[in-house]
Amino acid sequence: MTSYDMQKDKFLSLVDQFEGLTIQKYLLPEEDRKIPEIKYGFCIDLEATCASGPFDDNTHEVIEIGVVLVDFDKDNIIDTFNTFVKPTNEDARVLSDFCKNFTGIKQEDIDSAPSFIDALELLNQWVGKYDDILEPKPSTIKYPKTIKEAGEDADFPIWTQYRNFVWISHGLADFERFFAMKSCTINKTPLPPYMLGRYVDSMQHFSAAYRLYRTRHTMQHMCSKLNIPIVNQHRAIDDAILIGKIALKLEKKVPLRVSLNAFIDMDSPAYSGKFGTFDYYLSKDIRKKDFRYTPVETYSVHYKTNVLKKMSKRK
Repeated sequence: MTSYDMQKDKFLSLVDQFEGLTIQKYLLPEEDRKIPEIKYGFCIDLEATCASGPFDDNTHEVIEIGVVLVDFDKDNIIDTFNTFVKPTNEDARVLSDFCKNFTGIKQEDIDSAPSFIDALELLNQWVGKYDDILEPKPSTIKYPKTIKEAGEDADFPIWTQYRNFVWISHGLADFERFFAMKSCTINKTPLPPYMLGRYVDSMQHFSAAYRLYRTRHTMQHMCSKLNIPIVNQHRAIDDAILIGKIALKLEKKVPLRVSLNAFIDMDSPAYSGKFGTFDYYLSKDIRKKDFRYTPVETYSVHYKTNVLKKMSKRK
């Protein structure tokens, strides 16, 4: 059997597991599988260490977390969260001149800041304050099982489908590079479970709203188009507020449920602390297809065809 055939067999066996789990959920009573509207958004921005440029080869440890909670029904900002973070690696604790000038963060801000683990706990406490309006309650959300652990278990978590809130970031770097792949990995801790699953990249949301399909939309470009004044860019809390204002305006053009355009891989060690799962490419391909919103009848034919085409190109 060729390597390609083995990969194909592995994928088809995974599809069978997904289909079984999906069908079980679609057999639930209508009232138990109703998908609520997204009412709230957690808009996040991070600042990270950098030596000579925002995307250089420095450690990129998180040094500031800014989050804004917005209410889409009331069209306003409910609350904000902000903390500096002391890097774990000692070499990263002394900020470069470029980093200080780029972010406006002072060395003394970092020297007295909590560790990354402590900062996450502060974030957990802040998010938990809104258990009464968020579904499901963030404080009750547990880490999902891997596909392998779930098997035919009907309790395979699909809470990301039913939540009434979403995480929003400007681009993919904050969640996937600075937060998870760097600081979470360095500190050997997973992302908080309420962050896992689908989230919104505001750049892609903007592209969909204005049909301006380009590789990258800067914050300045988006704010200019939406008539949003910019204040103190490159500070996490100020950028998070801008992301929140952008999201409130874009939601009126393209609903966020339609714009869940990015995905935190629940099986990735950096994201959820899970190890020893399936082939990277197959896992990534499967999870990028949000099968939870696809009718069972069309999922199998549509997705098997698309992924097998991708695999044949890599053959």
